[in-house]
Amino acid sequence: MAGWRFARRVDEQTNPLIEYVRFTFPTKVTHVAWARTAETATLLIPARTSQATLIRLDDTRIVVEPENGTYRLVVGGAECNDPAFGCLIGGEPWLLVEEGVDDPLNQPAPDVTVESGGTLPTPDPAQVL
Repeated sequence: MAGWRFARRVDEQTNPLIEYVRFTFPTKVTHVAWARTAETATLLIPARTSQATLIRLDDTRIVVEPENGTYRLVVGGAECNDPAFGCLIGGEPWLLVEEGVDDPLNQPAPDVTVESGGTLPTPDPAQVL
């Protein structure tokens, strides 16, 4: 993560199902996401590259391609046992790294959206590098 120039956290009121932070570098963008609830959620990231690397917490790396111009990142929920706040940190975080992005520091970042649900694991474990 060293060398990022700009970081942005997506407002939780806009996307209450996930926590999402985008780190922008001179030629790449790293998206970090995890669920905020006990339910799975799918983060839809408009693609700026033809493929990206998806990284699990254990450093498992998977090359993925966008579907119809969008990366679909399913994040799993977790036990939410805090009655006041629910999940402060939900399920396992994922990193999606888009390398070779054309001038991401000076281009407006596309808006991400979130859908409730999604099927784990994301992506197919047969694609593991």
